[in-house]
Amino acid sequence: MRFESIAEWRPLGAGNPPTKMARHDIICLHTMVGYLTSTDTMFRKQGYTGVESHFGVGGKWGSDVNRSQNRDGLIYQWVDTTYRADANLDGNHRLISIETADNAPQKASDIESWTPKQVRSIITLVAALCRAYDIPAELVPDSKPGRRGIAYHRQGINPWRVDGGETWSNSRGKECPGDRRIAQIKNEIIPGVRAALAPKVEDIMASKAELKDAIREVLAEDKVIKTLAEGIFTADVIEAPDDDKAADPKNPTWQLRSYLNRLVNNTKKAPPTA
Repeated sequence: MRFESIAEWRPLGAGNPPTKMARHDIICLHTMVGYLTSTDTMFRKQGYTGVESHFGVGGKWGSDVNRSQNRDGLIYQWVDTTYRADANLDGNHRLISIETADNAPQKASDIESWTPKQVRSIITLVAALCRAYDIPAELVPDSKPGRRGIAYHRQGINPWRVDGGETWSNSRGKECPGDRRIAQIKNEIIPGVRAALAPKVEDIMASKAELKDAIREVLAEDKVIKTLAEGIFTADVIEAPDDDKAADPKNPTWQLRSYLNRLVNNTKKAPPTA
């Protein structure tokens, strides 16, 4: 699937990658240790025969920002999500991958937090993917087969990978996407995705036109309305006023239409009813 309403479609070659996804279980967030522009250039060198990700999100660093364009928060889509990308090793058959630009530091501990624009774009993209593939907006606990939800790359990398979990990279000790961004996934991304997926008031409230149509439809059922009205107005369910009850103890309850007539005409005695 192409998400061209929110991402710039930038295929890495003619056609598509050779292998389709088996299913869509997890959206996995990565960090580039680089920029959107440089990552795009690297992916293009080998096209669909090399390593690539489904999506990339630009940042405020390096070549992503120049006089002609600010790519902070810009989303590229390199691979149609019908097909596998090669960013998650043993999880490629079921993971959708999102690479994100950073400040390209020497140490993973120096990777900066996602910018506000990146956060907004990631939330928009992840929410769209959750909606398209019915992926739950929750953090998966590990990389075990069968997990469904949102993940970060390190969960499938040794020594953090749990026993029985898929291996998502052979680079032992790779901290992707870094502690600051992992905290953002928990505290900003997932809550933001849940808010984006929550039903809007306008989606669950009927419009005035819809209410009018519903009323017309009910009123068109003449027998129903007539029967209902007859039952309401002729049932002896209202307690008679005290003075009338004392004057006529054999008539302790009145019909609604009698009571209304009494109120409207301000009469001491209720009018006779048919």
